Amino acid sequence: MVLKHHLNIGNVDYVEWCREVDQQSTKLAAADDGVFEDGVRALLAKLESSHTTFYAADVNSTRPQRVIGATLRSVIDSGCPCWMFLDVFEDSPAALAGSFPANCWWA
Repeated sequence: MVLKHHLNIGNVDYVEWCREVDQQSTKLAAADDGVFEDGVRALLAKLESSHTTFYAADVNSTRPQRVIGATLRSVIDSGCPCWMFLDVFEDSPAALAGSFPANCWWA
């Protein structure tokens, strides 16, 4: 599913990532729910994208990019750290606030 749907904005080496997933899959499959969820989240974090995580049925299932209607990435602009909008969903809170892709927001 990751290889089919993930947007590789972090230029992650998928071959290496898949190797690590394969190495950990047997251990994670045999683990209790908490260890399994933490392990999957740790693997997904290595994909370096803010909107990719593991959602379990018993936690808030609202995806972060749906809450504000945008996907962000931390970047350096003119020597200053800022958040750059990678995409903005139509009619979302971010769009209604005037945000658009490649627009930076300084923290």
